[in-house]
Amino acid sequence: MKLEEIAALAGVSRTTASYVINGKAEQYRISQATRDKVMAVVQAHHYQPDSRAASLRGGQTKTLGFILPDLENASYAKLAKRLEQGARAEGYQLLIVCSEDEPQTERELAQMLLARHVDALLVASCLPPDDPWYRER
Repeated sequence: MKLEEIAALAGVSRTTASYVINGKAEQYRISQATRDKVMAVVQAHHYQPDSRAASLRGGQTKTLGFILPDLENASYAKLAKRLEQGARAEGYQLLIVCSEDEPQTERELAQMLLARHVDALLVASCLPPDDPWYRER
């Protein structure tokens, strides 16, 4: 289902439906009755905004990348858990990948995450301190 269809079913403009769905209804002084009407249609049809389209329009993927060297290390596991919880609380998803403490694997994973256009890349690096790989990006 597309945004236009949600708007038509709710009897509002596409712009109004967008403001309501994206949490901007109060900012644009949209009445509570209109908000309720739009959200009822959203819930009835299990509507989910297209995150890829939103990322193209807004320039953000709402995705963070996290490279860690060892998933079995309790310290890294705790850090990953806290980062994921914090990211989720702010509306982001966290992609967690493991380099297995291998510098070449870390470089490949970083390249893969950058190709996905993550908004930020967090790295517990296994690269030597003088390695220029991240500075060159």
